Amino acid sequence: MAKVVSSIAQSVLVEQRYFTLHDARGPAPLAPPEPVDEQLVHADLGHAVFRSAESGHYAAVRAELWDAEPGTPEDGFDAQGRVDILAGSAELVLGPVLTVSEPARLALPAPGRYRIDATARGRAEVRALGPGSYAHGIESWVIRIWPVR
Repeated sequence: MAKVVSSIAQSVLVEQRYFTLHDARGPAPLAPPEPVDEQLVHADLGHAVFRSAESGHYAAVRAELWDAEPGTPEDGFDAQGRVDILAGSAELVLGPVLTVSEPARLALPAPGRYRIDATARGRAEVRALGPGSYAHGIESWVIRIWPVR
């Protein structure tokens, strides 16, 4: 049975409706990619970019490293998305897309391919507040990461 190896949790500033979990060997993307559709998570050259329901708030984010593929996520989430990334270093950095802040760092067992499963809740509530509310924790995320062999 798969188990959580380590985790980080942080309140992340959401800018332009995005935040990122990116390979520590390089900077965060200079600007969020513009997916063709409303994907919850998008992979972009060692980065996973997460699409929030609104801009200008602080999302409560928990990223978990699993030793293998976890089971089905718990109920009660509004949205779910999954991508694979290729990490060139053994560390991922969680933070805003544009603003420089003290990011949370998640150590990986080794560089390589990882699958990311993201779930979010509170999306309708944060959207109702509108952009620039700077509310904390209305939208919350659980991001599960595991190596792909």
